[in-house]
Amino acid sequence: MKKLTYALILLFFSCFLSNMINAQDEINKEFNTGKTEFNIAVSNIFSKAYWYPVYIVDNYGNIIYYTNYILDNRPLPKLSIGVKFHNKKGAFRLGTSLNYRNQKVSGEDNTPEVDRVKTFLGEIYFGHEWHTTFQRINIFYGFDVTAAYNNIYDKSEYNGQSYNSTSEYKYNGLIFGIDPLLGVNIFITKHISIGTEAKLLLEYSTGKSVSKEETTNPYSNPSESTSKFSGFDVSFGPLGFLSVNIHF
Repeated sequence: MKKLTYALILLFFSCFLSNMINAQDEINKEFNTGKTEFNIAVSNIFSKAYWYPVYIVDNYGNIIYYTNYILDNRPLPKLSIGVKFHNKKGAFRLGTSLNYRNQKVSGEDNTPEVDRVKTFLGEIYFGHEWHTTFQRINIFYGFDVTAAYNNIYDKSEYNGQSYNSTSEYKYNGLIFGIDPLLGVNIFITKHISIGTEAKLLLEYSTGKSVSKEETTNPYSNPSESTSKFSGFDVSFGPLGFLSVNIHF
């Protein structure tokens, strides 16, 4: 009798556990049945432009103070559009990112400085990811292969009473990278999720910059300089990433 009781109890727990596993599988399938995923994202949300103080002395010895924009290698916020083609174990990733800025910075009241800044960054990427789904949470990891083009143009003008001056800075660069990544999507419904991801950026960059200065000041001569650079960079990014994903 005891053996029969133990057998019935064991059979009950086996059925209960089997039903729980099957139910969990059904829940996971419910939030992981989409073959195609379309996502819109903003990356480098927490990246900030860096401003620095500049002092200019005119021919009369007066100090003119204004705040100017400095161009450096800080990551720029980007709008990204991508698509994923899912299979049973993961997904192939394909997408593009874009940043464009065209702004004019004037000095303080009654100062004759104007700074114009134009930046463009275009990027394409493709890669693969593997994922695991726990109910509404989808954890994924993988890699992207990226190629990007970066263009920067900065023109500063000083139109004073005694002389005028203009300085220009132009930069063109290419970036190539292999970026391991880790991310998570949280399903709001089985067709809509929000997510974030982080990457280890392993990048090679090469570029050229040209600086020019011209002035009507008789004590200064026009000048022009050209610089080239190339090298590898390793960093974590992006500085904040948020995506809205549609699964269908």
